[in-house]
Amino acid sequence: MSQQDLADKMALSKSEISLLLHGHRNITPMIAVLLEGALGIDAEIWMNLQVKYDIDLVRKKAKRAIDIAKISPSQKNRLRKVA
Repeated sequence: MSQQDLADKMALSKSEISLLLHGHRNITPMIAVLLEGALGIDAEIWMNLQVKYDIDLVRKKAKRAIDIAKISPSQKNRLRKVA
């Protein structure tokens, strides 16, 4: 299916679909319902994928912050286990 085909099924613009596909837009409940209608995949699955993606981003940011923090290596190791 092309981006244009999906956009047409969801009544969105092709550029909005492109932003979703490239991770520049989040899957909102409305988008999840539109994806469900267009692709037959439950909206809950789309929302769960968005939440997992959001959590992964937070973990990566936390790990970067720990890496650049001016603290001892042992403190960094303890923080990494939590993050």
